[in-house]
Amino acid sequence: MAGNELAHAQAGEHAVEHAGIGEEAHHEAVYAPDQLKPSPFLRIARLAAVVVAAGFVVMAFVGNHRGNVEKVFLVGIAALMILWLIMDFFLKKAGLKND
Repeated sequence: MAGNELAHAQAGEHAVEHAGIGEEAHHEAVYAPDQLKPSPFLRIARLAAVVVAAGFVVMAFVGNHRGNVEKVFLVGIAALMILWLIMDFFLKKAGLKND
């Protein structure tokens, strides 16, 4: 066991061993509270996605478009971006996704 613990310590990982009576030991990763905070980059990326989606909708209805193909693509891409943000929010809230 000492060699295995040394290998984990050298790799920079920390683990806690749990074993009950008659059970095999299993390792559980230990995280610092700072590691569980979302990074500022993710917040900026989410804000940028909202701004870009709003820009796409504005571009779809303002301008000198002769056909509606541009409108369909711009609104469709904006809708996909907003759908991605909504799915990300609910997955994170349900605990199914880590940042």
